[in-house]
Amino acid sequence: MNQKRALLFEVLASEIDDKLEKDMLEFINVESAIEEEDLFNYFQGISCEDILYWLEEYEAKWNPDCRIYEIVNDQINFYFSDQQLIIKKSLDYFNIPKENIPKFIKSLSNEVSPKRKYQIEKWYETVYDFIGVLYYFRFVEKLEKSEIAHIMGIQVNPLHIHLYNFCWHYSNNFDENTKEYEREKSKLQAVFKKAKTNALKLKESEHPMLIKSLNRVKIKKNSYIKLGFRTKDDYIKTFYHLIFIDKLVPKELMVIFNLPYSTIQSRLRNLGFNINIKDAIVKKMENGNQDYEKSIRTGKITRLNSRYRHLSDSTINENYARELLDKYSYEYFDSNVYDFVVGVNNVGLLLQKEVDIPVIICNRRKNKWYKFAIEYNGPYHSKEKDFTKANIAEERGWIYIAIVEEKNSSASNNRKIIQGWVREVCMEMKRYIGDE
Repeated sequence: MNQKRALLFEVLASEIDDKLEKDMLEFINVESAIEEEDLFNYFQGISCEDILYWLEEYEAKWNPDCRIYEIVNDQINFYFSDQQLIIKKSLDYFNIPKENIPKFIKSLSNEVSPKRKYQIEKWYETVYDFIGVLYYFRFVEKLEKSEIAHIMGIQVNPLHIHLYNFCWHYSNNFDENTKEYEREKSKLQAVFKKAKTNALKLKESEHPMLIKSLNRVKIKKNSYIKLGFRTKDDYIKTFYHLIFIDKLVPKELMVIFNLPYSTIQSRLRNLGFNINIKDAIVKKMENGNQDYEKSIRTGKITRLNSRYRHLSDSTINENYARELLDKYSYEYFDSNVYDFVVGVNNVGLLLQKEVDIPVIICNRRKNKWYKFAIEYNGPYHSKEKDFTKANIAEERGWIYIAIVEEKNSSASNNRKIIQGWVREVCMEMKRYIGDE
């Protein structure tokens, strides 16, 4: 494996032109300022298969007189011919009923470009299967993105790009996702309209990057005409304004121009307007178009799910429910108003009785406190003891809520069931507190 990576490094370092080198650096998620001798270190963390997959797209651009062209070519051909032995995935492969896939997925699959179709069908029977599987896990199962990537056998970053391309990245509720997309589209179209006008007023002398692009970039007329621009200069100036004045990011440009993510990235590279990851994050923070508090919670849920996988004990289920309560809490309660504290098993709050998951919620604005005693009951529990505990809780000012594992519920190996129960508890607490 290391010999293969060394070979690929030699090819990339010696035979690739500047444009492809920048493309390759973007592919491995680093800035183009990385020193050449450090480049190999980045390959150590990337599978040879992923590098070959990328190289295969550029196979036609290698110099056939290169001393290692034949070796690399054979290696690429061997790898991809070997992939044909792998069973291609489909809806049936994942046991997904076709009735769960809406009709519009068929027309969506017909709109995929030949290049994307070629790439997808290396791993899936049809484009329809791929989009259908993605739709099912995103909107029906409502899995976290990292889980979807793991199940579908793709990396997380490419998964994000697929979601961007279908405009499915807003929410895992399809109706909510559609509404959010329409809202953003309307907002961005207004930004675009204003940018087209204001871009013509830019003083070129104050924008050296713009001058460089206007002087050196060659663009086919059809490339800007079909986007609604009359001249090349209008096209370049508007893109410059959108990126550096309005501080939009590629996924927002996708919405404006209805182009795939890879096409937007390619156009930005061609204009010399592509930015590194650090700058992109700064833009998101400035625009306020990413909820970083939510991103942190989502990341913790993903890691929690990973720890839980394949475990099957009632105590583990209780601990899982406790941690989910902590992570889900601020999806239901505004962190600007409420403090939400989840405790551990505690004897003494209900006299000699144990509280499995004590939860304290404080409304800071009203200085009002709420105490919830969450009981996690396995399939074999005493209803009499539960009744006694509920009475003591009420006497001591606690609101008692029970999660009950029914017999044969398969909860021990089904995170989705427990997640549903915990969300019901969150909604029950919210109903009790009401809108304040």
